[in-house]
Amino acid sequence: VALILDIDGISKHAGLSAEGMQRAGESAKHASNEMQADAHHMLLFRYGAKEQFAVALPLIKRIEPITMDRVETIGDKEFITVDGAPTAILRLDRLIKVSPCIEKTQQFLLLPKHTRKPCGILVSEVIDIDGTTTDVNTSTHREDGVLGTAIVREHLTLFPDLYRLIEKADPEERPKERAGKKIRVLLAEDTAFFRQLVRGYLESGGFEVTAVEDGALALSAFNSELFDLIVSDLEMPVMNGWDFMKKVRAGDHNQRVPALALSSLATEDSIAAATRAGYDRYEIKMDRGRFLLAINEMVDFHIRRSVSAVPGAAS
Repeated sequence: VALILDIDGISKHAGLSAEGMQRAGESAKHASNEMQADAHHMLLFRYGAKEQFAVALPLIKRIEPITMDRVETIGDKEFITVDGAPTAILRLDRLIKVSPCIEKTQQFLLLPKHTRKPCGILVSEVIDIDGTTTDVNTSTHREDGVLGTAIVREHLTLFPDLYRLIEKADPEERPKERAGKKIRVLLAEDTAFFRQLVRGYLESGGFEVTAVEDGALALSAFNSELFDLIVSDLEMPVMNGWDFMKKVRAGDHNQRVPALALSSLATEDSIAAATRAGYDRYEIKMDRGRFLLAINEMVDFHIRRSVSAVPGAAS
């Protein structure tokens, strides 16, 4: 149950002036944006008896309680009806090397956002939501379908790559790789979890990725190598994404390379600021399908523009 606040009524009750109401509204908007930008809120859950898993909350549409007597089987695939649509059930032990699911009459289905077909990850136990800042380690456990690990509440915790797991369960979900030469992408993202996530997006689409942790490292890499595309977070330490892009556009080295701003925020102010800094497009980092569509459109447009700029080239 969520209470919906009547801001106008509260402001009148508190005797706030129009200016005070505006300040209060801006503060509320800022707080809301900070919550949206927080990449560290994770849903902790169990599937089998041995492992603890975590998924970033912004990737989850919802958790659906289910009873296993509603599950229907076609061949080796399981389905359950959710919101009137047949929804594929994905079992983690069939996709990565983890312990079998704890079989219960009542389970949960983790429904990811931005999927082309309805599907969900089977969950035996929802532990909690954790807001602890964690840095995902990509070297402790390497496996296709796992973004990395971290110590959360004194337990080694696996971070499954939801979209890669969906691809493994249904190869038709895998994005088509680009034909021709490899497109080199410079990715700047300070959060290890999202750096791995977006790198996976790009590599699944056939792109070659160089990933760095902040704008300063991105600028150094950009000035020493040639890239076909830049993908950058905006809020980063050392040098943020806005300052990084301003320096790219002001320099002499491949300054017209197409650039996409990637953020958890989608406000008019943040989009306008990214455009002023020199970004060509702006996308939300959670929506893989839309992100890859934008990337391919930018690359294709840049290639066509480059060809048309060559004297005597066909239009």
